[in-house]
Amino acid sequence: MKTKDLTKKIYIAVIVFSVLLSFFALIPRINAENKNKILDFAISYTDLKNTAQEQNISVKEAAGLFKEWGANSVFYKENTVQDLVNDGRVFVTNRQGMKALGYAGNYYFNGNECYVLTSDGKLSARLINHLKYKIGKSKVEVFNFKGQSAIAVNIPLISLLNTGVGFDGEEIRNIESLGLHTVLMIKNWPLVNDESIKFVFNDLANSADMITAVLFSDKKIPGFTNKLKEIGDEFKNKNLSLGTVEFYNQTGIEKLAKLLNNRVIRLHSVADNELLSISPENMIDRFTLAAKERNIRILYYKMLPVDEQNAKLQLNADVISKTVQKLKAQGFTVESGENTIPSPYNNIHPGRLLQLLMGMGPIAAFSLILKQIKFSYHIFVFLSFTLGWIILLFIVPALALKLMALASVVVFPVLTIFVLLNRNKISISRAAVKIILLTVCSLCGAFIMSGLLSSTEYMVKIDQFTGVKAAYLLPVVLATCLVYLFSGRENPVKKVRSLLEEPLMVKYMVLTLVFLAVGLIYLSRTGNESTVGVSPLEIKIRYLLDRVIGVRPRTKEFLVGHPFMMLLLHLGYNDKKLPLLILGAIGQVSLVNTFAHIHTPFLISILRTFVGLAFGIIIGIVLCIFVDYSTNLYKRWIN
Repeated sequence: MKTKDLTKKIYIAVIVFSVLLSFFALIPRINAENKNKILDFAISYTDLKNTAQEQNISVKEAAGLFKEWGANSVFYKENTVQDLVNDGRVFVTNRQGMKALGYAGNYYFNGNECYVLTSDGKLSARLINHLKYKIGKSKVEVFNFKGQSAIAVNIPLISLLNTGVGFDGEEIRNIESLGLHTVLMIKNWPLVNDESIKFVFNDLANSADMITAVLFSDKKIPGFTNKLKEIGDEFKNKNLSLGTVEFYNQTGIEKLAKLLNNRVIRLHSVADNELLSISPENMIDRFTLAAKERNIRILYYKMLPVDEQNAKLQLNADVISKTVQKLKAQGFTVESGENTIPSPYNNIHPGRLLQLLMGMGPIAAFSLILKQIKFSYHIFVFLSFTLGWIILLFIVPALALKLMALASVVVFPVLTIFVLLNRNKISISRAAVKIILLTVCSLCGAFIMSGLLSSTEYMVKIDQFTGVKAAYLLPVVLATCLVYLFSGRENPVKKVRSLLEEPLMVKYMVLTLVFLAVGLIYLSRTGNESTVGVSPLEIKIRYLLDRVIGVRPRTKEFLVGHPFMMLLLHLGYNDKKLPLLILGAIGQVSLVNTFAHIHTPFLISILRTFVGLAFGIIIGIVLCIFVDYSTNLYKRWIN
């Protein structure tokens, strides 16, 4: 008996020790999140040009207007040959076109080449350099034609028009003189070698002085797979930060970020097709939430479309100024000038020994569950899992950390519900106290998981917690099964056998189908990319909660999980209340999984959890009172 008590105390001590150690991993992360408050509110250079044209002012004057409203940065996409054609700065034709123009000189290629004509000497030099380095010197020939610079390029027309040809450095520096920062997005190019990589990054450094970040526009990063190191070396040599676009997956971006020691700045923008439907209020809320809750440090603003030019300018001026004011009210800095450029997070990483010791917590919690169900070999499981954890952590650390993080969010809600669930009825006030205790115990798993993954690559979402669907489904299933099989005095084997011998009734079939449908919706709405869309009404409610409370509690917690768990605690568990257990378990599982979003600042997740708990308790009290009243009314009615 004493040995049994001793092992239980050991498991609890290991859990407590692991939770305490998690704070040593979390403190550097929390400090970094609190200090990194400088933002870029970037407007599109295309919008600058269009505004200048619509208002009949210079681009620099237009930039000054945006600066007055609060913008402190300009976002430039690399010019393509097509952009220069659209601007009327170059003329592109084929061999037949050259003949029609009167050219009678030598032709350098086989007849399928294209020709680029311009009278701008500086632009011509820029085009020649970019085309030679990016396509190949053997495919580019330069000659004079009627006093213009002519460039013959031996590639198909569509490829030529899509080729990036750098930035207008004079224009960028002209705008930078206002103190506005620069965000650059470059295109992939065909000939990615050492020479072209050096040229591209030298050109970037010569184009701007106050570069916040450099991004890539294509789905595949230049140099993937064999030249990423050289790309990374140029980022380091030029002291540039890599920009990543939220919700835009790019092949090779993770590897490049790791080569840069996660020197990454995240960018958020509204997609072009969303601009037609998003309201100004939702735009303001969306940008604020991106900065506050997802570690976004570049907000790329595209002008909301309005037909009338002056109305368009007024509307967007209002949205920009209100957004910047709201960001500043949240403690962010949105200022112009060289000393206010956003910087990436320092490379934070918990030590291997610290990670090893934190990982002991979930193993101890799992062993404690085995002990509670009287599994004789729980000590052997604890020792063998510990040995496996140590080996895996040093051989495949990335995989080991993700597996142990998943174990943390699965095991702790199960242990908490199984141990603390009461079978006898208790008062509503005691049920409220007990759900607080449930939440605190479940949070042990959240703290350990957060500590294990408190690294910069997770904070900027270069890497992320995996197994989200399993983390939401397994704890609910396991907790339900454990409580059903082991919470009473009946033998679990006999209980399963008895259940299997029960006749199948239609009402149970219908109930099962309902729960399956609810379960599918529940799973489809979890994870980083939900497969079920969020209704416009729900979006409005979410934004309303954010405005009123400051942080939005999770619906699964305050509206479903916590109220039904409170009701179950109040009434006391028996097998007939199994549906209540399933619904109640969702709240505990959701609050732990809230912390799996490592790119959300830790203190925001804490606040969201306790706000959700407070609302859940209030709704739970109302639900308990309603059920008690309805039950009493029913008893009086039947009597």
